[in-house]
This record gives sequence, C-alpha cells and structure tokens, in this order.
Amino acid sequence: KVEAGRGAGWIVDGLGRLNRHGGVFAGIGLLLGAMSALPGFAQLLGPLAGALIELALALVFALLGPVFHAGMVSAFDISHRGGVPGVGQLFDGFRRPGALARLAPVVLVLLMVMIGALVVVLISMGPTLFGMMEDGGEPKPDQILALLLPLGLMFVVLFPLAVLFGWMVFLAIPRAMLGGVPGFTALRESLGAIGANIGAFIINFLCWIALMMVMLLPMMLVTMVFAAVFSGNGTMQMLSQMIVSALFGAVYAVAYTASMYQAWLEIYAPESDAADLAASVAVEV
Repeated sequence: KVEAGRGAGWIVDGLGRLNRHGGVFAGIGLLLGAMSALPGFAQLLGPLAGALIELALALVFALLGPVFHAGMVSAFDISHRGGVPGVGQLFDGFRRPGALARLAPVVLVLLMVMIGALVVVLISMGPTLFGMMEDGGEPKPDQILALLLPLGLMFVVLFPLAVLFGWMVFLAIPRAMLGGVPGFTALRESLGAIGANIGAFIINFLCWIALMMVMLLPMMLVTMVFAAVFSGNGTMQMLSQMIVSALFGAVYAVAYTASMYQAWLEIYAPESDAADLAASVAVEV
C-alpha cells in the first residue's frame, strides 16, 4: 500500500527517469508517435475507402497499444537497472520470449471491452443516429433531445468502468512484461492493488486530467497556426495535423509509460528494489 500522494509522485518520479537516456526515450516516443499517425495516410485513398481503412488501422494499433507500452516499460527497466536501452526496445513485447503470450490476454480483454462499448452505443443511440443519417445528417431538436439521456447514462455507467479498466491495464502491462505473470492473472490481481491504493489512483487520474489540459492547449494553437498557413491546401493541412498528433502522442506515451513503470515498482516492487524505493520516498516526504 502506498500513500495517496504517490499518485502524483508516479508522474513526477517517472518523468525524472528521463534524465537518464532521455534521447533514447525521445526516439522511442517519436517512433511510436509516427506509427500511430500512419493510419491518417489512408485519407489519401478517398473519402469512403480512406475512412474505413483508417478506422481499421487505428483499431489494430489501439489493440497493439499494450504490447508497445510493454516494450517501453522494458526500456525503463533496463535503464533503472543500469543498462543502456535502445529504441528497438519498443518491440520487446513482441520479441522477448513469452512476453507476447502473457500480454495477449490483456489485448483480448481490451478487444472485448471495445466491442462491448460499441454494442452499448449502438443499442442506446443507434436508432437515433441512423435516423439523423437518413435525414441528411442534420439533427432535429427532438433527435438531439433523444440523444441526451443515453449520453448521460453512458457517461455515468461507462466512464467509471473505462477508468477502472484503464487502471487495471496500467498495472497489468508491467506485471505481465516484467513480472512474468500471465495477462489474465495480472488483470485479476490488479483489482486488489487498485482497491488497496485507490487514493493514489484517484490523485494520479486527476493529475493526468490537468496534464492533458496543459498539453492540449499548445497542440491546439499549433494546429490552428498550421491551418492558417496551409489554408486552401488540404494535403498539407492533413500532413501538418498528423505531425502535431504524432508529437503529442510521443510525449504522452513516454510520460504515461514512465508513470506506469514507477507505479509498478512501488506496488509490486521486486525485493531488490524495495529498500531503495522506501528510502527514496522517505527522503521526498
């Protein structure tokens, strides 16, 4: 069990890990950000085909997200233990013996959650949305009102579940990658860890909301500048938006995974790290 304030400490101390091998982690983040932007190029194939291909590629990349985060966790662990990580560590979740098999259940559960969320959306909002499409996409006042109730219910029900599942994955990825624990077991055991450290997770969540707001503001400003500079040139506007999104994704991925690794160390600290962690946290306090 950790103190509630460690929820903020996971972010601060996680970012502090970038002082060592910062260039490597920047390269890992940029590579992951560039890969996440690749589906956007499907827009060049046309409105309909491009949109379908972009959606399919984005879903595949989202499902593989835990495996890539596991690779980044591996890089942080190598750095923590005095080694020198490389950009190629991003793919450790695929190439380390047994890692992909342990992470596969996390990916499978993520897929099931995504399908479940989609089914709920279609059941609760599908008829109204399809009616709007038949009317040419222009919503009528009664259609907007019909969407408010299911939207509210989904926010009340699905949002807390999504946050809880996000916390479970947050702990399960490093547990499966570094602790050698099967994915299903890691997800199940994460519930107990979350319950024991709920204060820290709430603080961490609130800190991430604040950080996202701080990060989104410059991203929006840069996007607006590019839109003005390349006004009338749709291709350049699209490319500039993809570059900005890739950079934002790179910063977020590195910061998030650093926080993930720090949380794993403190909650599931290996015996060799436990004493050092206790001492460092005591010094901070």
